[in-house]
Amino acid sequence: MGCLWAKDVVTAWKSQENYECGPNKWNIFADLLDKCNYFTGCGKKQNLDFCTTGICWGIYVSVKYPDYEEDPESAKWSAHYFTYQSDKCDMAAVVKYLYQYFADNGAITNNPERGDIAIFQKEDGTMYHCGGVTAWDNDYIYITEFNTEGGKVKTHAYRYSDIGGKIKCFCRPRYDGWEEGASDEVEAPKEPEKPKEEPKPEPAPEPTAPKTAVYKVTTNGGILRLRSAPTTDSMYLIGIPNGTELIVNQIVDGEYVDGSDQWARTCYKGLNGFVSCAWITKT
Repeated sequence: MGCLWAKDVVTAWKSQENYECGPNKWNIFADLLDKCNYFTGCGKKQNLDFCTTGICWGIYVSVKYPDYEEDPESAKWSAHYFTYQSDKCDMAAVVKYLYQYFADNGAITNNPERGDIAIFQKEDGTMYHCGGVTAWDNDYIYITEFNTEGGKVKTHAYRYSDIGGKIKCFCRPRYDGWEEGASDEVEAPKEPEKPKEEPKPEPAPEPTAPKTAVYKVTTNGGILRLRSAPTTDSMYLIGIPNGTELIVNQIVDGEYVDGSDQWARTCYKGLNGFVSCAWITKT
């Protein structure tokens, strides 16, 4: 089984932007899945034309090194990566069983990350639609949806306040990470090792702001993400509401975000991490 990276899945979903599936038509996503016998028990091809085909397709084509041609059965990903296969052919039933699989495996969250699967519900709680989270910022979650607006692939923006309302929750596949790192590349032959001096530890970055300075979150209404490191690819710990006052212990250099490469080390609700200085103001 090959590796699965969230960035590859997001790229696959976004690559189909504006593709017109067409209602009750045999689309390219269902075609690929049908050839690999991914959905079983569906006698009519048009029954596969719903939102889950695009979601499953994006994950399927992103699995690293699967052998589709010689052994289609082994090309299906195992439970370690995704595992969803249903004999239910109508749209509402498939979304329901998709949700139930992730719920049974403890992979349901209300804190979206890129690569998550958004589950949509009606006012009465009926699950009927899904999409893939491809981006987010402090105000919006961007979800690429398949078979929407008359059968098209479109990305729509939703507010965080929609979570628990029109968005029931998010399902999180078991990715190997955001993207493949250098450690996964084939290493070149190594020369005989020579004695090396013990590396000296690098000095910790000097604070550029006084300790225990007070800052206020200024996101214009959205949440500010507390992360484990000063980068947007590091682990998301918790969302901090707009207007919250934070005790900042240190300012360090990090990823460039919204006009600033400075990040503040702080603590919120017992969780230590970093927030971008682009969204805080000193009081």
